[in-house]
Amino acid sequence: MVGPNAMADPLLRVTHLAAGVSSSDAGLKLRRLRERLNLTLRAVEEATIEIAESERNSEFVVSAGRLNQIESGGSLPSI
Repeated sequence: MVGPNAMADPLLRVTHLAAGVSSSDAGLKLRRLRERLNLTLRAVEEATIEIAESERNSEFVVSAGRLNQIESGGSLPSI
């Protein structure tokens, strides 16, 4: 079972890493991670849909198009 602080550490790391990072740098890092995990844009989208359904919160959905935009440096998502 995951402890109550399990979400805090990754979120703090992401927030710290995102401070002062350009959208192109963040997008490139995100793409490299996704590719290292052998995930397609569509696979990530499908996973976020499952998470959104289990959490009953549509804000967790990240479309393949939106993820591609982020990875291409078109925008830096808010956390």
